[in-house]
Amino acid sequence: MPRYFVPISKEEFEEKFDRDDLWDYYNLYGKVIKDLKVGFDLENVSGFDSENEGGFGPKEIMGIRTLPNGMIYAGIMAGGDWECPVFWIIYWDGKRLRGYVPTDGNPYNTDTMEAYGNNPEADGRDLRMRFAELQDGRLSDEEYWYAYEYRLRTDALKIIADIENRIRIKERS
Repeated sequence: MPRYFVPISKEEFEEKFDRDDLWDYYNLYGKVIKDLKVGFDLENVSGFDSENEGGFGPKEIMGIRTLPNGMIYAGIMAGGDWECPVFWIIYWDGKRLRGYVPTDGNPYNTDTMEAYGNNPEADGRDLRMRFAELQDGRLSDEEYWYAYEYRLRTDALKIIADIENRIRIKERS
């Protein structure tokens, strides 16, 4: 089922995405947590500032960005020290801020719906299923995870395509 965004200006979005909450991300996260279907820790967070100064994650999708279809979003990455960071966005649906975790290009366990790093055996099984180029039949699932965890990368182009395919424009009424 598609989601919808309502076009607004960057200034309007920034008012809704209150910069006073930059370090109070637990509060901001609480507003959109029901939308996020992937579990991850907020120990390390990057992307709340529009320039992603000193942050981690693909620079071209982090912070406040505008997609070619007019959607404005805040791109954020988060994860605990033991986790592979998860990319997620906050956007405006016309009534409230919403959250979304793209699947394509976003390395997290699609079976357990948690960041990679929380269950090495389950993560290894999921990696085998999702990333055919990482096949190695000699390793157990847990060994597989430890062998390939640092090769995982967030793919900005796949993430953008996922967002554009999943969240569609809804005209103002």
